[in-house]
Amino acid sequence: MRSVPLLGLAYLWVLASPPPGKAQESARRPTGNYHAHLVSEPASRLSGQRPLAGVELPPEVARVLRDYERFNRPGSDSAFAALFTEDALTSGQSGWVRGRQAIRSACCSRAPLRLRAQGFAAADTVAYIAGIVAIDSQPSPRDVTKLMLTLRKGGDGRWLIAARLAEEIRPPVPGLGTPFTAKQLIAQMDSLGIRRSLVLSVAYWFGAPASIMPKPGGEPSVEQVQPGPPYRFRLRISWTDGTGSACEQVFRVEERRQPLEVPGPFRDPAVDPRVELLYREAG
Repeated sequence: MRSVPLLGLAYLWVLASPPPGKAQESARRPTGNYHAHLVSEPASRLSGQRPLAGVELPPEVARVLRDYERFNRPGSDSAFAALFTEDALTSGQSGWVRGRQAIRSACCSRAPLRLRAQGFAAADTVAYIAGIVAIDSQPSPRDVTKLMLTLRKGGDGRWLIAARLAEEIRPPVPGLGTPFTAKQLIAQMDSLGIRRSLVLSVAYWFGAPASIMPKPGGEPSVEQVQPGPPYRFRLRISWTDGTGSACEQVFRVEERRQPLEVPGPFRDPAVDPRVELLYREAG
């Protein structure tokens, strides 16, 4: 069986399988149910959130991240705490903690870290860096934390961390941005000894406007390509603006081709597959 090219919700009714040749063969009854979201590779790219591009930092600010990576290791707790101001705030398990001693006590990571900046701004003696912390493992780094650093420039011109906010990156929700194909589903069923099942699919969702991406370049719009009268629905779209910031908005769509009123540049759009269908006039 080929993988389903679109997102669908499949409900599987697992059928009892009496021994072949028995009279009960024609009287099978469901013995259990299971549901799974079938998502192809193209559909996962459509529904998954796209990572923000990295930003280039001034050398004196980039040094803060490189030193953070270098000293956030066992045995370097004092050097790591020295990257912060004396009264620095950092997020802990039960709230905020203050001061280098608290930071020294919470140091350090046993695995090598790699930080990359996705947002940066500076004004006079204050700046911020928004980015991602990854475990620098092989064959590729694994993103584990979202990180926000507030920086303060000292009298010697050196930037120090005045506040740090870290939030764990949760694994993606299965079925939203993660491929799960019919081939994988069949393999699961085989491993459980399931010989027969009935799959009820709602893949027709992708015949509706939820599958249509706003067209980048020029005036963004949503175009409905399915046959028949247009749907009326609410659609959540995220994108990147001209400053590299992440934006999100819910649009009400009623026309076959409808422009989207978006202030400023509109890059890397992504559609939330959980479209809210209002109604459709009879054709």
